[in-house]
Amino acid sequence: MSRVKELNDNAYVESFFNRLKLERIKRQVIEAGERLKNIVSRYMHYYNHERIHMSIGGVSPVSYEREFNN
Repeated sequence: MSRVKELNDNAYVESFFNRLKLERIKRQVIEAGERLKNIVSRYMHYYNHERIHMSIGGVSPVSYEREFNN
């Protein structure tokens, strides 16, 4: 967490949850907690492994990290 009045850390998390809501949750009717847990888990995998992020050159975070470490 960042210090008081320094919200930079939270911007990334807020962006992630905004995307999650727009791309997955608002499109589906949530029937139960387990279903929501499954939706969030699948979305996190998609977000990190498949979804391209323009801020890191149009690749997924996993691909970017793999390229960065090589």
